[in-house]
Amino acid sequence: MTTQNIEITKLSKSPLNARKTLTQSGIEDMKASILAHGLMQNLVVTEAGDGTYHVIAGARRLAALQQLQAEGKLTEDYAVPCQIASEEQAAELSLAENIVRSAMHPADEFEAFAALADKGRSAEEIALNFGVTAKHVEQRMKLARVAPSLLAAYRAGEMTLESLMAFTVTDDKKRQVKVWKGLSGWQKDSPREIRGILTENSIKGDSTLARFVGLEAYESAGGVIRRDLFGDDTYLDSPDLVRELASRKLEAAAEQLKADGWKWVETALERDWQFANQCEELEPVPLDAPKEWLDEKEKLQAEFDALDKHLDEMDSDSEEWDALSEKHEGVQDKLYELETKIEEYGVFTPEQKAMSGCYVTVGNGEVRIEMGLMKPEDSKEVGEPEKDVREARKSEAEAKPTGLSKPLIDDLKAYRLGAAQAEIAKHPQIAFDLLVFKAAKNCCGLSHAYDGPNVSFNANFGGPASSAAREFVAEQLKPIKDSLPLDWLELDNQQDQFAALQALTLEQKHAILAYCVASTLEPKLLPKAGPDDDRRTAYDIALAQTGANVAGYWRPTKDNYLGRLTKDQLLDLGAELLGQQWASHRRNSKKAALAEDLHQAFAGPKKHGKTPEQVERLTNWLPAGMEFGSLPQPEKPAKAKKARKAA
Repeated sequence: MTTQNIEITKLSKSPLNARKTLTQSGIEDMKASILAHGLMQNLVVTEAGDGTYHVIAGARRLAALQQLQAEGKLTEDYAVPCQIASEEQAAELSLAENIVRSAMHPADEFEAFAALADKGRSAEEIALNFGVTAKHVEQRMKLARVAPSLLAAYRAGEMTLESLMAFTVTDDKKRQVKVWKGLSGWQKDSPREIRGILTENSIKGDSTLARFVGLEAYESAGGVIRRDLFGDDTYLDSPDLVRELASRKLEAAAEQLKADGWKWVETALERDWQFANQCEELEPVPLDAPKEWLDEKEKLQAEFDALDKHLDEMDSDSEEWDALSEKHEGVQDKLYELETKIEEYGVFTPEQKAMSGCYVTVGNGEVRIEMGLMKPEDSKEVGEPEKDVREARKSEAEAKPTGLSKPLIDDLKAYRLGAAQAEIAKHPQIAFDLLVFKAAKNCCGLSHAYDGPNVSFNANFGGPASSAAREFVAEQLKPIKDSLPLDWLELDNQQDQFAALQALTLEQKHAILAYCVASTLEPKLLPKAGPDDDRRTAYDIALAQTGANVAGYWRPTKDNYLGRLTKDQLLDLGAELLGQQWASHRRNSKKAALAEDLHQAFAGPKKHGKTPEQVERLTNWLPAGMEFGSLPQPEKPAKAKKARKAA
């Protein structure tokens, strides 16, 4: 083949060229390269017979040259070096150029960009010369500066590009290597896991605490912000400073409240749910609310209570129940809407402030203030009667999630029962202790224990709950029952049956007893009380001792929970789990659409949660009272023992 310079105007793409598709982005890259470095590879052409030539190899270079000429960046008579091939060689040469070539390894590109930067070239200048963005260059230079052993692992195919990108979140090469060596197999292929480990001592810029403090205030105070070049995340590397700034902001809000005459004002960066739940909430007084609103509320409340009672007495699987339930929900929606309007007129009186206080915490990126909270000791001071264990069922009403219907609460109790039965059946020692406690209280004590196992041993599968909830309860115990040694029950008479039972090991007998105790448990929600509150029963404590998470058994769906809430309740729940912006964007959505959105979020926490906090909430959130709660403080039994001795 001979080589000669040919003007661009005499060149055209050959129909024999193997590259049929060109992208504009690829042409732009080539244009930048030609302007910066000239044409570094000759075109291959064949003669067209009329003084023009067909390009069989170099279609992208030709397109870039033609566009540069059209833009006036090359002269009209600009000529480029071309190799002239015969027609017989054309198709094979075109295919060979486009297939028989090896692309530059990405790691080579990283290091090449870094080398240019080391010579004083800016990211913008390098980007202009190679037809890419400045951010693309910065990303490549960042990759080139990870620990050499990690870059070697990437070259060897032991690490994905996405995992290598994750390591750039820190410039500490020793830490990069240490983390890489400590990762298990699946973790090495999880960029999210790698980023999480490398930033475990930092606070994400979109976290509740960071948004509360504000990035500008944090930087003004000398805080360091680290940005992930391969994502939208930012990290605050001075967590102590973040907490200090947040505490100051809370204290400023607290000072204003103290001046308003409240008995106490407490602040906390994280809301202590146990503390808040054991406080009684005083209702503000609607001093100036229109009288017709108050009369209408009383009327709606009476209608709601009557429907609630009627539904409780009906078969939940009947068509009449469905129709009445729909009416019940409609009344509930009206009542909730009216109560919301009346609440706008609510104020706390000086008398209420003198006996209660405010709890100031960090909410959804802003100050969260809970007013009118009365601590248990304050309730006693103002003459509230104390409650003992015998009133456990009465105290349970305090755990009723606000605004939920009686049938829905019955189902929630049943779903919690399913988890409770499964866990007690898995913990024979706790089941044994619970059984002995119940038997002794009922037979030897002065008062009965009203919850926990039914010592008559009648299996309980959810009481008045819906058929779906009862089926859920039965499903939790079935695999446990199937694993028990119960063949002896198939023997012909009790003499043989009893002998076979006695031949079982103690461990096998404990397993059977645990199952039987578990099957008698009755549905209830956890009372609204702290771990050291006297209202907590032995049954409550036994469930806490299992250490189980009810969320591992039951998650909200549009059928079992979400579809049975009001629109406002769904919006409030969405705001709590996914942020206020989620709720604001869906303010005009229909109830069914909101239920479906939350259904999908609960079904896929990692897909729908934008932050680790949201993922955690979607994974573990439960309606009030469904959790098993936490254990009492260790000193509580010691105090009880001392009291008995003194008695």
